[in-house]
Amino acid sequence: MVWNLAVNGQKPLAVGAMMVVAVLLLAGCSLLSSTDKPLTKDQIRQLAIDAATMLGEGGDYATLKEAPWDRADYLVWTIDGTAVYHPQDVSKENSYVGDDKDYYEKNYGYELRDTAREGGGFVDYWWIKPDEIEPTLKTLYVVPARIGTQQYLVAAGAYRS
Repeated sequence: MVWNLAVNGQKPLAVGAMMVVAVLLLAGCSLLSSTDKPLTKDQIRQLAIDAATMLGEGGDYATLKEAPWDRADYLVWTIDGTAVYHPQDVSKENSYVGDDKDYYEKNYGYELRDTAREGGGFVDYWWIKPDEIEPTLKTLYVVPARIGTQQYLVAAGAYRS
């Protein structure tokens, strides 16, 4: 089964149910705008849409380390939960991470995949920021997209404070 997803008038992204791979654009630290304010939900959503579009048009993961993408960290998972690209912790690459849970034991990986399969949306979970000991709420926006010949989930995320 293949769906065509158009977001905010952009050209539709072909989305299939088979071989879905998750590309999760996650904040590795507080994502702040040039005015030092946390990103809004609209900004988070737009980052996910833009990343999906850029990667779908042949963009390279290395591009995600350059401006304007360098405000976030990137992560790629297969739909079954195998980390393909995990720059925050390369030891997780080629390992199963699909049952990773947040600070309060919520399996956010399953929720991300389910949300993308439903066409996309926001997912919240709790994570500990680098150099902190208490968890902080993190919001992701997940977008399903075709990148090359395979299906992916693309998400942008930011800590909410």
